[in-house]
Order: sequence, then structure tokens, then C-alpha cells
Amino acid sequence: MEGQETPRMIYRPAAENGLVLGAYFSVLAIMGLMVIYYPVLSWVVLLMMLCVPFIVFRYMRRAAVSANGTARYADTALHGISMVIFATLIMSMVVYIYLKFINPDYIFNTVNGMIVALKDSGRQEDLEIAEQLGRVVEAHALPSAIKMVIPLAVLTVISGFILSLILAPIAMRRPRGHSGEASPNPDGWGKRD
Repeated sequence: MEGQETPRMIYRPAAENGLVLGAYFSVLAIMGLMVIYYPVLSWVVLLMMLCVPFIVFRYMRRAAVSANGTARYADTALHGISMVIFATLIMSMVVYIYLKFINPDYIFNTVNGMIVALKDSGRQEDLEIAEQLGRVVEAHALPSAIKMVIPLAVLTVISGFILSLILAPIAMRRPRGHSGEASPNPDGWGKRD
């Protein structure tokens, strides 16, 4: 039927966009983990994080324009949400593999580094925290790789959900002078009057 979208029509482009966004999120997450080894990466991570809304907007805009003016708010928001969920699945797998198999001592080394830094500060409060962290390490109660990945995935999905809801009406907005007919330009930015 013309005018009706099937779930496949909504999810397929979202999955394809989510594949690219998932690679981006994966690089972002791994670089975020590497900050403890290379502190200068924090600037790159910050810049990459600031680019996320623009990347998500670009994909949502492309999906809205491809509907030739028939995109609804729910469809555009669902595209963004689905895209972020697919991207998060990819990122979660990559981070899990990194923490579990590539660098299994990452959590242990990070906590030990925190203990050393807290002890070096010499403040009483910091020494108490260092002592508590030491007990956690001795009791082998450090979180596993999956316990680190799940909160990261939940945070990413919730953030992407909110971002998609905010960006959907902006992505659907027609440019000035756009009369509603299909544009020959693949980005949907037809001639301005």
C-alpha cells in the first residue's frame, strides 16, 4: 500500500546508519578507555562526543528527506532511536571484547592507579577512600567486563533516545522555499526561491 511504511522500511536504514554510528561509538569508547594511558586523548574524546548530536541529526535528516515530505515525528524519532540502539549494540560488543579479552587487567589497573593517586594526595578523606578501594581489590569484588558494559550501554541508549526526541522535529523541518515536492538533490535541499 502506498503511503504506509512497514517496519522493515524504518528499521533497515536505521540499521545501516547504526552500523556506521556503531563504529564511531566504538572508537569513541575505546579512546575513552585509553585516556588513562594517554591523557591527551581526552581532548579527542571530548571533540568526538560533541560531534555525536550533529552526526545523529545528519542521519535523521537524511531519513526525513528521503520520505519526500511525508515523514512524521514518530517515524523520524524512531529512526534516530533505532539507529542509536543498533550502534550501542555494536559498541557494547567491542568494549566487552576489549575489557574481557584484549585488556583484561584494565579495571584492576585503573583501580590500583586510583589508589596510588589517592594515597599520594595525603588528604585524610582520600586516604580513607584509598583504603576502601584496597579492600575491594583484596576481596576480588571489582566489577566484571559485563558489569562495566551494561551501564555504558544503558547510558548511551537513554541519551540517544532523548537526543532523537529533541532532534526529530528539527530534522523534519523543511528548508525555506521548499514546496513539498521531491527534490532532485539527494540531500533534499532543493533550490531556494
